[in-house]
Amino acid sequence: MSGNAGIKLLEQKVPLSYIRLQDVVTTLAEERRLEHKDPVLLGNHYKHLVIEKMEEVYQSSFQDVTELTQATQFLHENGILLHYDDVNLQDYYFLDPQWLCDILASVVTIREINSLAKSGHSHLTTILNLDNLCEICKPSLIRCQFSDTESAITL
Repeated sequence: MSGNAGIKLLEQKVPLSYIRLQDVVTTLAEERRLEHKDPVLLGNHYKHLVIEKMEEVYQSSFQDVTELTQATQFLHENGILLHYDDVNLQDYYFLDPQWLCDILASVVTIREINSLAKSGHSHLTTILNLDNLCEICKPSLIRCQFSDTESAITL
């Protein structure tokens, strides 16, 4: 296959480099899990590792950062990885969307999933004490900071 050849995805040709990026992202996520690290990379580290792994495995990479950005956006739109333009999240590349869902589910939860959650004032309300939040998120990149006057959760 040539560099411009693609694989059809619902009658849409997908560039081979996008398919390769998907494989690289999946590999990086798995490597991080095996190293007991969260499957999340910061912007420059993501770009560096992706390019390095693409060259190592496929002896080719993207023409420029714009092409990598477009490929990353495509993977985001198709649920392969998550990357948002939001000012608070723009530097994070979530290599495993299910991992992020699991982290969020442990915070925004029901008692059947998280035993630390307590019933609220109505049967529809579930409350998670802030003291328990750090315990739930201990292995993740979420860092908790609490004081008597304010609480903050920082990614």
